[in-house]
Amino acid sequence: MSIVNLSAYKFVTIESGADWRSLIVDRCTALGLRGTILLAPEGINLFVADEPEQIGTFMDYLRTDPLFEGKFADLVFKESVSATQPFGKRCSSS
Repeated sequence: MSIVNLSAYKFVTIESGADWRSLIVDRCTALGLRGTILLAPEGINLFVADEPEQIGTFMDYLRTDPLFEGKFADLVFKESVSATQPFGKRCSSS
């Protein structure tokens, strides 16, 4: 099994972070992702991992969901592959 390790960050003004936080965690949980997402007034920083299909779905969600007002449409992701899941805990957000 190949696991895709995904990281990304973007400096962007986020006024609705508190509202978005639980929705992002819910989507991560539904997809089975593990890792951490930091959502702050000045931007997003994430490190998550799972199988390729789930990672692709999550990337599309962040880039295209109207909830995010297009703020992550051009979010650049860095990907690497590992044989095992690098994160022990389910997706969480701060």
